[in-house]
Amino acid sequence: MNAATIKLHLRFGETNRLRIVEISNLSVLALAAPRTDFDSLLERAELARAGVYLLIGEKVGKKKPLAYIGEAENVRERLKQHSAKDFWTHAFILTDKDENLTKAHVRYLEGRLLHLSKAASRYEIQNTQGSGAKLPESEKETAEFYLTWVCQLLPILGCDLLVANAERQEVPEIKTPKSAEFRKALEGLGATVNSKHREMLRTHYLAPAHKLTARQMAERIGYAGFGAANLHYGRLGRLVGKKLGLPEEDCHIGVLVEFIRPNTEGNSEWVWIMRPEVAKALEALGWI
Repeated sequence: MNAATIKLHLRFGETNRLRIVEISNLSVLALAAPRTDFDSLLERAELARAGVYLLIGEKVGKKKPLAYIGEAENVRERLKQHSAKDFWTHAFILTDKDENLTKAHVRYLEGRLLHLSKAASRYEIQNTQGSGAKLPESEKETAEFYLTWVCQLLPILGCDLLVANAERQEVPEIKTPKSAEFRKALEGLGATVNSKHREMLRTHYLAPAHKLTARQMAERIGYAGFGAANLHYGRLGRLVGKKLGLPEEDCHIGVLVEFIRPNTEGNSEWVWIMRPEVAKALEALGWI
């Protein structure tokens, strides 16, 4: 990801109390507060918008901390309904500065956050199924772009919900399609895989060890920024995933790549690694 300037406002001058985070030049906005600042949190004008909220806490006798993930068109009114829940100690609100998030966006994001948090397996999730929402292709890409930044902001706010639990991960094994299946899917898409898609695949294949970042992809393809690379490569991943018959929630850029999180191998940005099966499929197709 490109460099970003993050603004952190400490409402009471303390890092463990109400805080508001936003990213310059982006619409992403997040708030966090302990339960003791619940009244002050509810007073914030930002909570009258559509958004996703996370309630985090502990419960005696539970091996893992507890989490509840919800969404609402008016977060303030929905949070008031959760005041009776006794397990949570901290609340995290995810919304936007420009009020561009719609009810459909936040329903989609709720489902994706439930999926990611279950995969991380760090918390016991109190609600196992979100309301869900299907979005048009362009809007889905917008939501996924927003989600990418949410994954960056939550740890800054002190929330490790999406950080994988290396000691106790309960991720169901997902069978990776074979190279022949990827070849068949790419062939089956025909002209839907346009020249720009092929250029992205070729660029990724030719990168050292098939590794590069969204920023590097954008620079080599000629996109204005990493967001465009995320958008178009993610769109291709979704097309291929659907052709492979994968579940809707698994049809994204991860169909084509594996990821290296920032600051895990000396990298400051997310790194994409082309799946070996995809690389072999490209070779078999003669696209390389």
